[in-house]
Amino acid sequence: MVRALLSAVFMLSLSPQMLAQAPNLFVNATAHAVGTQPCDVLLQDMDGASGSDIVTADGGADTLTILANSGTGTFGGAPQTFALMMGDQPAALAGGTFVGVGDGDIAVACPGSNVVRLVDNMSGVLALSGSLALPGTQPVALAAGSLNGTGSDDLVIALEGDLLGNGGGVAVSLDGLPPVLLPAPSGGFGSVKDVALGDLDGDGDLDIVATRAGSGFNPLTTDQILLYENTGAASGVFTLAGTLSVTGLPRGVCVADVDGNGFADIAVAVQAFPGTGSLVILAHDGALGMTPAQFTAQSHGGGGSQPSAVACGDIFNVSLPSFFGRSDVVTTNLGSNDVSGYLGHDGMTAFQRVDSASAGANPVAIALDDVDGDGTLEIVAANLGDNTVTVFDPAPRSSALVFGVGCMGTAGIPQISAPNLAIHGTTAEVRLTQGRPSSAVVLGVSSGVSVQTLGMGPCVTYLASPVLTFTLASNPMGQASLFFDVPAFPAFSGTVLYFQYAVFDNLGAFNGILAFSPALRLTIGSTSVL
Repeated sequence: MVRALLSAVFMLSLSPQMLAQAPNLFVNATAHAVGTQPCDVLLQDMDGASGSDIVTADGGADTLTILANSGTGTFGGAPQTFALMMGDQPAALAGGTFVGVGDGDIAVACPGSNVVRLVDNMSGVLALSGSLALPGTQPVALAAGSLNGTGSDDLVIALEGDLLGNGGGVAVSLDGLPPVLLPAPSGGFGSVKDVALGDLDGDGDLDIVATRAGSGFNPLTTDQILLYENTGAASGVFTLAGTLSVTGLPRGVCVADVDGNGFADIAVAVQAFPGTGSLVILAHDGALGMTPAQFTAQSHGGGGSQPSAVACGDIFNVSLPSFFGRSDVVTTNLGSNDVSGYLGHDGMTAFQRVDSASAGANPVAIALDDVDGDGTLEIVAANLGDNTVTVFDPAPRSSALVFGVGCMGTAGIPQISAPNLAIHGTTAEVRLTQGRPSSAVVLGVSSGVSVQTLGMGPCVTYLASPVLTFTLASNPMGQASLFFDVPAFPAFSGTVLYFQYAVFDNLGAFNGILAFSPALRLTIGSTSVL
């Protein structure tokens, strides 16, 4: 009866425990032709109809190529080509809402003409709407976000400069105004290679990280990671908070909470000559602020050779906003023509797994997004050498995340876990421990989260209405379990269910009636997360 009822929940809700035998992250791959020499890739909904589309900056053709999403995460239709100006040599893309243009617009860094082009998107019809002249030379990377709270997206521009690094730097354009250079550390900028945005100091606004690799005559320039702090809530005024160094040549950078401590870390693709290079995580210590002393470098090998671009994201959707966040990291590797995924940081110093797989020739850019709506992030690499993009589609995988707080009972705070994950065709288990011995127990199940404090506290419920309940009984050890069969149908992949136990307990923190466990989020998949 219980299994039948829970199967009904699955039907209505179609919408970190780790094991090592899961398949390679990149097992499902397809290649698509784009324009000549794709230098960057952007995932963004261009037509408002069918999820994120693929856009490439074609440096060898002065064009953008758009691959339309079918609505199911496939891109088999004829590509659309949008011509830029002759000689632009587009190198980098950023999507957003820019001043004077509409949603889903594109900024294009064009080192050939030394401008940033703004492309207006009107329901999938593109038009050039203007250009930003630059206070330096050779724009090679862009980042977009609201830096000053006005609602539109601002732009941060990486300027590579010449062979000596002259003309290099980091420029910021607020509200469509001409870009201005940020202050340089002592000794000058050198060649800035990439920029990224994130709330590094924990104050709610976006800060800037930039990588520089030195000039052609001084490739090992120190102070290669530049930290710029947004000086007030949504102010858009930046000060140089400090600099960091890594061993090797830093290239791509992204910002995300990799280790799950609630503060953003910095992930950097670092090349080494001779050598293979590595992924370096500059882990934030979890205190407010972003001084250099708050970041500790962790070097991670096991991926491909000479990593260049890097992207951050929760590939298997194991995070829960406001409770727990943890990002995976993916790199393109120029030296081995492949991509690498660094999965499931353990919260200390290591990733639990590193996967790699072949891409096309000379993969130089990478982007992540859920293009097919199954709850996992697809990985798209732009391959400069063979004019393609490779789309990797990870299958949804089962995970279990305990979140929130419980409240006391006779044996302490009741605990909830999932010893057997919700994997297709198996029997899953949601277990109670530390409950009151030989007591009535209620397990609630829902498809959403709603945080409700009971009375004056300290007990909290986490299940959103409607809630399906099951009445159980704890054994003399204070344990109980609900077992249920997981349908063996791919359509259920990515389905998420939330559970919480309530234990009838005369010493319960809620009015001497009930004790509560924390909550559990259980995701259905074809295998476990790792």
